[in-house]
Amino acid sequence: MDSAQSYPLEDLYEDIIGKAQRGLGLSDLQLMERSGLSMFAIQAAKEGEFHEDSVAPLAEALGLKPDALGAIGSQQYNPRVSPIEGFLPINQPATLYPGATVNLYLVWDVETKAAWLFDCGEDATDVVEIVRRHDLKLEAIFLTHGHHDHIKALPGIREALGNPPAYAHPQENVAGTEPIHEGEIHTLGRLKLEARSTPGHSPAGLTYVVSGLERPVAAVGDAIFAGSMGRVEAERFEEAKQAIRDHILSMGEQTILCPGHGPLTTVALEREHNPFFATE
Repeated sequence: MDSAQSYPLEDLYEDIIGKAQRGLGLSDLQLMERSGLSMFAIQAAKEGEFHEDSVAPLAEALGLKPDALGAIGSQQYNPRVSPIEGFLPINQPATLYPGATVNLYLVWDVETKAAWLFDCGEDATDVVEIVRRHDLKLEAIFLTHGHHDHIKALPGIREALGNPPAYAHPQENVAGTEPIHEGEIHTLGRLKLEARSTPGHSPAGLTYVVSGLERPVAAVGDAIFAGSMGRVEAERFEEAKQAIRDHILSMGEQTILCPGHGPLTTVALEREHNPFFATE
């Protein structure tokens, strides 16, 4: 178990190319025609070979920002976010694929020790241990979306920690949760939470924005990652990107973004370095 700050990017150069191609619904032949690159060059990029002269044509064909894509391809983007009091990222193994991990986040009022948990991961053990070690009182659990790697540990966490209520959008169909919708506000001591709609990766994903700490914190689930975004099918790709622009990247620059995978980042960093959104 490590803090999410120390983890590598969720998506590599080839992952970003693949997600953009999928989102636009382009075949390899269409991508070749759009970019002017050979099929050999396209396949090489999709297999993780980084060639600087392929970056600009691919980025233009896929609606990505060339400098940002090139920085990730050359392994020059590695965000770091300083810790703040009352906020703890938790990273644990996931079963999505070999080496996969998933993030969940604890936020608490530093005076009362009343806490919220954002997503649950697949194993309750470390969450329960951390809550008890920090002498926290878990008051509620908020789920960004209903995918297995984010919710599997929910029953175990609730059973071990006093059965706190768990919230998810009803369209996410998570058993044992209470409904929460865009615009809802919850409070916890000095903390305030606002639910924002960020669908696309899942039917009705939510981002939870927490104010009252040293800096605002937003649990974004798999809507956006450091340097990338969640996988979205073509029919919802533009909707998902617009929701990220409107409900995540519109926040203050120093807002800490807490994705479901990969390292922490900030609004300012993603505005500058995310190939899907940089310099928009």
